[in-house]
Amino acid sequence: MGGNKTDSAAIGAGFVARGAALAKEEFSKLSWLHVFGFAICQSWTVLCFALPDPVTYADPFLDLRWVSASATCVLLALFCFAHRRVPLCVGRNAVVFAIAAVASVSSALGPVSVLFPESSALLLAIAAAGLGVGFAFLPIVWLSVFWAARENAGLIASLVLAAVLTYPLANTVIAGTQGTWVIVAACSFLPMLSALMLPRKEAVEEACACGAVPAEKRGFRELEPSERDVLVRFCLCLFFVVAIIELCRNVLLGGAQATFFAGAANLVGILLRCFFGVLLVIVFARRSMDAVSRIYRWSFLLVLAVVLAIPFIMEGNWAAHVVLDMGAFCFEAVMMMVLLEMVSALAIEAVLLFALTRAVWSAAVVAGIAMSGCGYGADSSFVLFGVAVMGVACAFMFVFVFTDAHCTRVLAKSCERAHATPFKDQCRLAALGAGLSGREAEVMAMVAKGRSSQRVADDLGVSLSTVNSHIYHIYQKMGVHSRQEMLDRIESYAAEATAPDGLGKR
Repeated sequence: MGGNKTDSAAIGAGFVARGAALAKEEFSKLSWLHVFGFAICQSWTVLCFALPDPVTYADPFLDLRWVSASATCVLLALFCFAHRRVPLCVGRNAVVFAIAAVASVSSALGPVSVLFPESSALLLAIAAAGLGVGFAFLPIVWLSVFWAARENAGLIASLVLAAVLTYPLANTVIAGTQGTWVIVAACSFLPMLSALMLPRKEAVEEACACGAVPAEKRGFRELEPSERDVLVRFCLCLFFVVAIIELCRNVLLGGAQATFFAGAANLVGILLRCFFGVLLVIVFARRSMDAVSRIYRWSFLLVLAVVLAIPFIMEGNWAAHVVLDMGAFCFEAVMMMVLLEMVSALAIEAVLLFALTRAVWSAAVVAGIAMSGCGYGADSSFVLFGVAVMGVACAFMFVFVFTDAHCTRVLAKSCERAHATPFKDQCRLAALGAGLSGREAEVMAMVAKGRSSQRVADDLGVSLSTVNSHIYHIYQKMGVHSRQEMLDRIESYAAEATAPDGLGKR
């Protein structure tokens, strides 16, 4: 008996050690500037959306979140139809800065409207629509950055960090200890600060070119029927569950005046997010289909617990808020990770897919806000009936619409595409084909990843002239004259070597 316990403890300790090492390795690869940038964007979203008009709570209070969500939905729907004619460049550029500026001005316009009582309703409506611009485009730009860099762990880290940043900000907002206009200035600057942390668009393009997964340009029409079916199922599940979570949030806000967003319950939620975030990073890094399936099922159970906790949420129960917070986070994190993998699995344009799912999310928010109006003032029997109906519908979504089998299938197909010809193997094939020496092959791979000659010299511990000499000989042997031509040549070598008639050719 004692031996079995010892063996179990040793196995458990080994599993924890391997998981910790894997998580450390994944987090060591991250660009923490990107993590902070997206976390700031999400914190701004919570402060300006989840907490309606958090700065002033002016009377008469106008809850115009539905205007922001509707504007987000309409703008992204139009973008999905016209994205070929009006493409959105991902990265730090003039268009993104303009979007951030609209979001920043709109964030300040809401509180400023109290200075103009006669026009305050109009100004608030304009501010709400302007916030919709930021809610629409800033998140999809950041998601595209994480996908291009293949930083799935960074996406999870940003979700956790957003909660850490939002906690003190929400406490300050609700307490009002720092003065109204100081808070206005801080909240209004967040979108611009987030945009400043974006990488240059050239860097994003280079990351797409050098990543293990090519930057595909397929649209919705080019998808196979089976692929469209998976996408539709994903969107239906996303819409329904987000609508339920938003309904619960509105019930909570109506009953507790948003204090739970900054209270002790949210602190407990932050600790739980940290634990679940690390677990999710380990599971997706290991590419374990069984583990992903279990995580997805546990996420479903938490969302179902959110639905069943609605009567307690209406009473302002802090434990029910923790369940709501964790259910929302788990579902959001799992679906975001699956969404990143879906870009690769469907070989679809990343920005287009992110725009579609963000439009579905905003439509679900509008639906949740609309449904929440039916819950106020209703008798207990009506509420319990609604809980039962939503519980059954939620179970139907997870069991029959977008199931754990669909989730793992997306991951499996993504693995198949991502590992068909990894970039390091492409470089190896190109080096063999061009007859490069070992050091020349090393320099070629580093230059192809976008590193400057000086950075290569520093990493290899050689002089800049030596690196330039290697690059000159690499270009000569490959018959190219620029880095872009070298990238094209690397791809052509890989294509020739992996073609059916090219196997064993080199």
